[in-house]
Order: sequence, then C-alpha cells, then structure tokens
Amino acid sequence: MVVGGMGGEKYLMKLPAISTFREGDIAKFSGKAKPLEYDFQEGFNEGLYWKVRGVKKILVPENVELDGVSRFSLARWRRTLKERILLSLPPLTRGYLLAAWLGVRDPELQKAHSRWGTSHILAISGFHVGLVVLLVSCFIKKNIWIQSFLLWLYVLASGAQVSAIRAAIMFQIFLLARVVGRPPKLLNTVCVASIILLLIKPLWFWDLGFRLSVLSVLTLSVLGINKNSWRKLAALPAIWFTTGAVVSRAFGEVPLVGIIINMFAIPFFSVLLPVGSFLAILPTVFSGTANWSYIVVLPVEFVLALWHNLADMMVSLLPIKIGVSFFPFPIVVLMIMYSVYKNVWGNWLLSVLLAACAAIFVVFLGVVLP
Repeated sequence: MVVGGMGGEKYLMKLPAISTFREGDIAKFSGKAKPLEYDFQEGFNEGLYWKVRGVKKILVPENVELDGVSRFSLARWRRTLKERILLSLPPLTRGYLLAAWLGVRDPELQKAHSRWGTSHILAISGFHVGLVVLLVSCFIKKNIWIQSFLLWLYVLASGAQVSAIRAAIMFQIFLLARVVGRPPKLLNTVCVASIILLLIKPLWFWDLGFRLSVLSVLTLSVLGINKNSWRKLAALPAIWFTTGAVVSRAFGEVPLVGIIINMFAIPFFSVLLPVGSFLAILPTVFSGTANWSYIVVLPVEFVLALWHNLADMMVSLLPIKIGVSFFPFPIVVLMIMYSVYKNVWGNWLLSVLLAACAAIFVVFLGVVLP
C-alpha cells in the first residue's frame, strides 16, 4: 500500500492481504521508515520500481488503522467510479474499461494480453490518449482550451502514468501548433516531450512504459508513414522489433504472434473501447438501482469474448516466442538514431558516426547496468 504522509512524502507499506484499505481512505499509522534500496541487477528491481512512482521510503508499520475517508479528492472519485464499474458491468467489459478509464489492470486480462503480445492495449499511453483527443475533437472542434482541459483531466483520472503524460504533452504541442499556425513534426514533438519529462524527473527513464511509448513513436517518426503506403504496412513489424528489444529484456521473451494480432487489435479496440464506454455510462450511473441496464453492454461482452477466443486460437497456431538474442538492442539503437540524424541533418556519414556512438554507449550501459 502506498500512503502519503503529512509532509507530502510517499511511503510504501506491506500489509497482510486481509487488510481492507482502499484508494481514498485516510489512515493513521506509525512505524519506522527506511530509505528504498535498489541496485541494477538482473530481474525485477522492486526498489527502483517504487522510486520511479514517487515512493521515497519503506515504512515498517507498528500500528495502522482506518481514520476516515477523504470526501473531496481525485482518489475518492477514482474509488467510487471503480466500485460502480465492478458492480455494474460484466467481467470482460469491466476489465477493459477499468484499464481504459482508471489505469487499473485486471490480472487475468494482463496474462491474456501478455500471451498475445498486446499488453499496450491495457496500458494508458498514446493509444488511449489519442482516442480521447479524437472523441473530444469530434464534439468540441475549435476551442483548444477546452480540449486541453479534458485531455489533462483524463490523464489525471487515469492515474497520471508517465506514458500517458508523454502522450498528453505531445497532443498539447499539436494543439498549440494550430494556434500559432505551424505544422507540428512527430519527431520533434516526441523528442521535446521526452526531454521535458526527463528534466522534471530523470528517474522516469527507468519506467518501462515510458521507454516503450517513446520507442514506438520514434519508430513511427523515422519511418515517415505519411510518405509511402509500404511504410504504413511496415509500421507494426518495425514497432514490434524495436519495442521487443526492451520487452524481451524485461520479461525474457516476446510472442511472435503479436505482429499479426496487433494488426487487428488496434483497429478493433479503437472502435470497441469508445462504443463500450458509451454503452457503459447507463449501467455505471444507475449501478444498484436499475439492474435492467446491465443488458445494454451484453453485446460488448459477447464481442470481447469472441475476440479472446480468436486471439487464443491464433496463439495456438503460432506459439513461437522470441528471446533476447533475437533483439540486438545496439542494432535497434543504431537503426533508429541513424534515421533520426539523417532526417535532421541529411548528411549520411555524420549520421552513421553519431548513431554508432549512440550504439556504443548502449553497449557500455548494458555492461555497467545489466
């Protein structure tokens, strides 16, 4: 459990599973605090994971008790919405909407999407933020200040994950570019957004979602998908390869079938998540008072169940998983950075030299920080 102290510091407390604390509760606690320890060894780095999320110390609790519930707070609002979703929607629908609305991942859905190579569908990033911006712009076409307000409201409500903040900064730059009358460039925008985030908090570099989202957008930007149709076809395999270098390092392997499933998953969830969100409004609002509203989302639940069966069938047909050795990360860096430098300066020799320096640095980093 993560709690915020009176001085603004965040503490990590490990409590028995029977503890009944929920998001938005006010807790009275006492104990001994010790700093988080983390090292860069192979495997899951628990200390670094929590450090990235703003936790500074571990509290060994001597006494913890419930002392009320916050009445007016974002945490209380998130908790209320989460409870309504859990009580009013069928299993698959509530799992996907909890992830899309609040950034809360269902463990069973997480396992399924890891098996399919589509975990990004559950992680709040450019995909979800882009859908929100698209829907908002359909109803509010000219007022970019209202669009910006709703954009950041969604990011806060969904947990303010760093990948979502990165995407929101990029879309904010796109909106401001319309005001000043300058066409935004994808490569410049992702670089600016990344630099801003790392200047604010350098530890965000170690967030896996941040690195994957930046790598994905960098891959799209250097491909220049607006220029040629064949580049659009190459986008998904290219993103699978560049992000696979990070995913395989973190989890040991990447499912090959993810290349195929993602070709259908992205357009499928681009339609189903907005439709499901719209249909879920009625049962969520009237949770516990109008049981008949449950049937509104049953078609969504049926389509999601069908998707799960089809995805599992594709995994059974192509069960191959690719290990770390298939993704030479220095080569990935060399390819991306060469394309970046070539787009910026146009000098291929200088681009090769600078990209080679970046690749050598990554090799050195891999030796020092395995």
